[in-house]
Amino acid sequence: YKNGMKLILNISSFTNNPVEQKKTILNNVSITGGYPLVSDKIHLSGTLSYLSSSGLTKFKNFGISFGSSIKVSKVFRLNLSASTRARSTSDGTEMSNLAMKLSTNYIF
Repeated sequence: YKNGMKLILNISSFTNNPVEQKKTILNNVSITGGYPLVSDKIHLSGTLSYLSSSGLTKFKNFGISFGSSIKVSKVFRLNLSASTRARSTSDGTEMSNLAMKLSTNYIF
């Protein structure tokens, strides 16, 4: 894209069929987008994801994450990200993860 916007779609499937256990199939779909702002000094990104498992263990995971990177100078960056996930099983749906991360990058 001309303005630096990125969009990534990931679709995958994995099958595991050991002799001594039941066949397990994992299916995953995720979409990630990123967009630069303010003359490429700030970068925003986000992801939506879905994972389902069938077979020995049946569950579904749903996730969302957001991130930003601020270019303070040529050698220093400040990063902030947040994500959450929910897990759904036959027992119900519950939030399984919530995380926030603040980090810095310095190029020597």
